[in-house]
Amino acid sequence: SDGAAMPAHASDVVENMARMARMAVEWHQRGNALRIANERFAALTASIPGVVYQRRVSTDGEINYTYISDGARELFGVSSDEILTNPKALFDCHGPSYRGDFRHRLLEASRTLSMWDVEAEIIARDGTRKWTHAIARPTKLLDGSVQWDGIILDATRIARREQGISDREIHLKQLQEETKATKDEALRELQNVSGLTLA
Repeated sequence: SDGAAMPAHASDVVENMARMARMAVEWHQRGNALRIANERFAALTASIPGVVYQRRVSTDGEINYTYISDGARELFGVSSDEILTNPKALFDCHGPSYRGDFRHRLLEASRTLSMWDVEAEIIARDGTRKWTHAIARPTKLLDGSVQWDGIILDATRIARREQGISDREIHLKQLQEETKATKDEALRELQNVSGLTLA
């Protein structure tokens, strides 16, 4: 009849289905939250003039990138996928002076867990000379490796502006020296002319 009690096993099935439905809703909500968080993160990284990255240094000194934003292509001329597969593609963009001591500095900073705050010259894959300012924070992982979470900012415009000021200062000094030389030459000529006239 309509008032008959639900069999115990049927009640269990309904309860299990209800539990699964709740889990599905929770996972859906979490999925939406994760998607929104990823979209916000992507928008944030796209607005940064440079790249956001996560780098890992193993106990035997191996250096790899576990994440690097799409800004790598604009800054280095190298895709993020290529850098994740082959970090040397990024290292090859280091300027001569930076390339010489990058590995030593990074391994030492990983050993001491010191903040990474480095300004460096790079040469993009197309040959364009640029300047960067990298800032990263280290975290020692359970396996002994060190994870670096950081950003590499494109500081080219600032560096060029500073270089421009330096160039103007040099140019001004040269003008001053040339003006002084001209004045000295004119004074000597005047003295010579005066000497001839007096004779």
